[in-house]
Amino acid sequence: MSWHRLRLWATTVTGAWASWVLLVGGALAAESTNSPTTDPAPGHSWHGEAFDQGPRQNAYLMEGMPSLSFPVTTTNDLAQRFFNQGIGQLHGFWYFEAERTFRRVHQLDTNCAMAFWGMAMANVRNESRARAFLTNAVALKTNSTPREQSFIEALADFYQEEKDGKKRDSKSRRRDLIRSYENIVRTYPDDLEAKAFLIYQTWDNSGFGNNTDLPITSHLAVDALARQILEKAPLHPVHHYRIHLWDPERPTDALDSAARCGQGSAGIAHMWHMPGHTYAKLCRHHDAAWQQEASARVDHAHMIRDRVLPDQIHNYAHNNDWLAESWSYVGRVRDAVELARNMVELPRLSRTNAALATSPLAYPYDFSGSSWSLGRSRLLLLLPRFELWDELLALAETPYLESTDSLDESARLARALGLAWFARGDTHRAQQQQDLLQAALKRLRTERQAAVDLAEQNARKERKAQADITRAMTEALERFNGRVDRLEAFAAELRAHAALAGGDTNALTTELELAKEIPKEQLANLQWRAGQIEKALETARAAADKATNQIQPLAHLADLQWRSGKTNDAQASFQRLRQFQARPDLDLPVIQRLLPIAQSLGLPEDWRIHHPERDDIGHRPSLESLGPLHWHPASAPGWNLVDAQGKESPMSALRGRPFVALFYLGRGCPHCLEQLNRFAPAYEAFQKEGIAVVAVSTDAVEGLRRTLQRGSQNAFPFPLLANPDLSVFKTWRAYDDFEAVPLHGTYLVDAKGLIRWQDIAAEPFMDVDFLLSEAKRLLRFADRVQVAGNQ
Repeated sequence: MSWHRLRLWATTVTGAWASWVLLVGGALAAESTNSPTTDPAPGHSWHGEAFDQGPRQNAYLMEGMPSLSFPVTTTNDLAQRFFNQGIGQLHGFWYFEAERTFRRVHQLDTNCAMAFWGMAMANVRNESRARAFLTNAVALKTNSTPREQSFIEALADFYQEEKDGKKRDSKSRRRDLIRSYENIVRTYPDDLEAKAFLIYQTWDNSGFGNNTDLPITSHLAVDALARQILEKAPLHPVHHYRIHLWDPERPTDALDSAARCGQGSAGIAHMWHMPGHTYAKLCRHHDAAWQQEASARVDHAHMIRDRVLPDQIHNYAHNNDWLAESWSYVGRVRDAVELARNMVELPRLSRTNAALATSPLAYPYDFSGSSWSLGRSRLLLLLPRFELWDELLALAETPYLESTDSLDESARLARALGLAWFARGDTHRAQQQQDLLQAALKRLRTERQAAVDLAEQNARKERKAQADITRAMTEALERFNGRVDRLEAFAAELRAHAALAGGDTNALTTELELAKEIPKEQLANLQWRAGQIEKALETARAAADKATNQIQPLAHLADLQWRSGKTNDAQASFQRLRQFQARPDLDLPVIQRLLPIAQSLGLPEDWRIHHPERDDIGHRPSLESLGPLHWHPASAPGWNLVDAQGKESPMSALRGRPFVALFYLGRGCPHCLEQLNRFAPAYEAFQKEGIAVVAVSTDAVEGLRRTLQRGSQNAFPFPLLANPDLSVFKTWRAYDDFEAVPLHGTYLVDAKGLIRWQDIAAEPFMDVDFLLSEAKRLLRFADRVQVAGNQ
């Protein structure tokens, strides 16, 4: 038994036994060439760098996992149950939880080679970690059956970039992986999971998430293999792959899977999300929204239960943004705006984009794709589109739409506010937004030129040929062109409104030609106001025809037809709109303008029709049973610790005041002391914002005193608290359950005692400025945030 395995076993026993194991094990480790000769750095894994990342809290058997069986060699029945769960999570692309589950399998049975294979499979988009896990699987594969070995060898071959002395590109490796899976299916024709992974790989090879071009030549052939699985297991998660398979080809062929995908894997949010692809492609926006809402609720239930931050979940921000869009298509704009606001309220993760950070033109953090970014962008789309000018102007005075350092965000905001002020008839304030937009555009052009100059300079330093220098400069230019074009279109749109306000129809016509990105219904409105009635109706009709089953474009067409005196056309468009499976908000300006049409048809003020659900959606649970609609932070566990003077310092003493808690791994961790030394000078800045700072240590009181003695008398202006039994580390989840070691943790707790932000990792969080800025932002939303579970 290796030293680190012996050490982990020691955590399951107590007293003299544990001491003896650690003493003897330490001696054995010193003699072993296959075990670490020194302890890893505090917070790091005994298994190596690959284990420093990923989940480090224990897995549990979850409700709502797919029902399937993938037998592996183990004498531990619980390990087998966890392994089956991990396979289901892989099929649902829930990779983070799948890795957690497979780590649990390894914890239960350290000789199970397939546990490491599962961890590698859970890192399909992280080849370096996958290879590290697979090395362990290969080392243990002799403990496995020939069937298990074939899975391990297939994946090991895939990650082998050189074979028989020849380099293998991704395309050839992916082809060979397909052949390996085919061989497994031939050898074990009743193995449903082998067939499922073959289907997944065939689809994945066709281009999703990789740079290969291995198109599917027969979707029917792949589908036939999936149907073999479904004949044996009607709710198998292969429904997920069938939806992907047919999504770009014939989404109607996946309707039966759309009706069963979430139902068969009810605890995996992504499996509720996926049918939304099918329904969206078929313009069934009501059904797409239902699926996306189900996905969001399942995600929220998991996050709140397991204290996971929203953007740590794969696909979460994308799903919620798509839900807001789908709601807007069916006229549920108030719900969409509220969801977008909730997304802006969510904590941002300080993910440094290493590629951008090396550029002198880059911003320190790339939040594109985050809930904050997508929520903000969705607000700036919805509010102008649905003419909610008062709401837009009000939110511009709040953290939801406050100014940022991003040129693109500044331009997007200036465009929206300019439209709002023009709509309110305040051309002076609208001009101010035009000036801001022009300033952003000028700055972006300057950055573009600097990037081109830098590309030329670097190419000449490398003594490249003139053609290569020109190519490098062109590529640098092209990276900016899309952004510059977008801002120029925004500027043209505002100039068009200025021309309209000034009665300059010639300038209006010119600017409308330049405003390429203006939504067609807004373009139609400008044309109508400029007196171009027929052109406006043509534009509006084209927009409505393109936006199948969407409320707003057709409502806008009906409104323009009515105002143009085309009564019959307006009534026909209105009646067509009523047939949509939608119940739009009646207080929206574009919907309110339809009331005269409804009255002309003798309809009541609430003219909406209640449409029954379709009969091809399968059995749907109530949405409320899946989880809450919005994420809420969890309550911080309490503590009753002592400081360096031995004085009790309960967390309740901080009640009513926000605070930052630094969980550090004692005076023996140099990185922890570096973290404390970084936060110490910022203490006054946190205090100024009303935020306390406290540090919780693995040291006992004597260790705290020694830590304080190492610095100046007032080295750390915040209290250091002792938690040598690690009880608080465990309740705050700053603890590796698999290896029984504490982790670094940094937390922001608000005045209500809710954890608003956290970072738990192998290394301590060091970016003090980011945390201070994020704390100020998040705490401004405190009045809207409720304790987890209170709706």
